Amino acid sequence: MVVAKDIIKTGQSIYILVPSKTTWRLVTDKASNAFGTIHHEFDLGSQPRADPHRPLRQQALSWPNLSSSSQPKELLGGLQVRIWEGVRAPRIPPKKENAPPKKLKESAQTLENTPSPYAFTIRANLIDLTLPTITAAVRLTGIDGEIQDPEEKFDAVELIWDTGAHGTVIAEDLLSPEFRDYLTHPIYNPYRNDTGVKVQIDGEICFSNTILRINCICLVVPSSVMPNGRIGILLGQKGAIDRIIYKSVPRANLNARGEALPPTIWGDIIVEKYIALYDEINRF
Repeated sequence: MVVAKDIIKTGQSIYILVPSKTTWRLVTDKASNAFGTIHHEFDLGSQPRADPHRPLRQQALSWPNLSSSSQPKELLGGLQVRIWEGVRAPRIPPKKENAPPKKLKESAQTLENTPSPYAFTIRANLIDLTLPTITAAVRLTGIDGEIQDPEEKFDAVELIWDTGAHGTVIAEDLLSPEFRDYLTHPIYNPYRNDTGVKVQIDGEICFSNTILRINCICLVVPSSVMPNGRIGILLGQKGAIDRIIYKSVPRANLNARGEALPPTIWGDIIVEKYIALYDEINRF
């Protein structure tokens, strides 16, 4: 329709003769020949759909119920990041016998005393089944702990990838009573604030294209601070996401390119570089 209107505007008279019973190929071939040397430029622009409100209407109808109690606990959280073929499962790194790096301790002591993982209060249940999650194998230790001291290990845990959070946090209910009691020792008072206590997290995270070894500070907080009271780990900015150069490709983009990812998959998060603790650049 837009092409026909533009031809009329040019004042050109173009006619083609085709039989009543014909084919698309014959019509397009005759039309191409009829244009001859005419090369008039025009802009197709953004064409209206049959129902321009349909996509937004579908989004509105599929939006999660704002009541977190309406969602089963196992559904609270995010959508799994796709893992490419050939990428192995993450493993917990061996425990180091030496003390944690000085830079990591300094980071723990200066970490902002924020009252929650977020810069401002939001309705956390709006992110249900929206944020990506990544699989990790991690170890939690006290920042000034010795090799024989208690530790908390998670062989396969889903981390919520949240670029809006100040830093990495973990719900204290996820920890064993023994480890929580261990963190009450006065030696950890320098790493304690009004919200919780900071610990060291060391582990491997499985992204779409590779395994990434990460070492950063994690704040142990009450479950009430977590989105929807989620019992889990939220990977945030300081010392974690803000050191990763990555490309995110949501499911909608991948499906528009011809792939068929299920609604349980968020898409791809592809790591390109990682700035390690002492600013070494690791490329992938």
